[in-house]
Amino acid sequence: MALTKEPRYANPKVSQAENDITQHELLLSDNEGTRGRGYEAIESSLDENTDELNDSAVNSLDVKKAALKQAARMVFSDSCVCFIFVASGLRFFGGFAIASFLPIFFKRKYPDENVLYGTLNAFVVSVGGALSATLGGWVTDKYSQVFDERVKVWIPAVAFVLGFGPFFVVLFADNFYLSMAALFFEYILAECWFGPVIAIIQNRIPAEARGITISVFLFIASMVGNISPLLIGHLDDGETVKSVRSNLFYLVGLSYVGSAIIFAIAGTRMR
Repeated sequence: MALTKEPRYANPKVSQAENDITQHELLLSDNEGTRGRGYEAIESSLDENTDELNDSAVNSLDVKKAALKQAARMVFSDSCVCFIFVASGLRFFGGFAIASFLPIFFKRKYPDENVLYGTLNAFVVSVGGALSATLGGWVTDKYSQVFDERVKVWIPAVAFVLGFGPFFVVLFADNFYLSMAALFFEYILAECWFGPVIAIIQNRIPAEARGITISVFLFIASMVGNISPLLIGHLDDGETVKSVRSNLFYLVGLSYVGSAIIFAIAGTRMR
């Protein structure tokens, strides 16, 4: 007499976890003849989930591309914002030159003051930069209400021109402390521009494209700014004060005066 194997069923006396395991074994068991159906069900579920993930990724990429195209259209259709992009890139050009090669200038000209320079420069950058940003935002907000929004580009334009005066003293003074004091005032004057410029972009670009527009703005400005350290590194003789000083003088001068002119032009395009 042939023996038939009883099908396995979940035992109601065991724990719920064991019941679940037993049910899965039943589903995938060769003896029950359902292994193929069990794998087929799981594979079908995985395929559906994979398709959903792929569709989601494609949709997300399409949304990002559409947002980038929309931001580009908005930027290039507004001449004021275009000029601000160019002026800001040129201003980053000078800022990166100072950040990269002014320490080398001080090291060559005042070799005995390296430690003190590091301490004072940290104070100048942090305190001077913070004061400049705060005062720049306060002044432009106040006077843009008295006059109009063009103040937000005119004040930075004037500040760049005025800020190049103290920077000239930084480079050509023969006293270390006088150079550092001039650098502090240069920071106060020349670093007031960033907040007002961001405010203009936010005001002129619709809310749905502001985030990506500002991201593109920072990317372009940074890429332009990176040119100046490469250029000075190529031109510098690697030894003399005169070499690094002349490179800083001409390139930072080009940056400050050029960006001031372009910011002023941007102001004429504001309505």
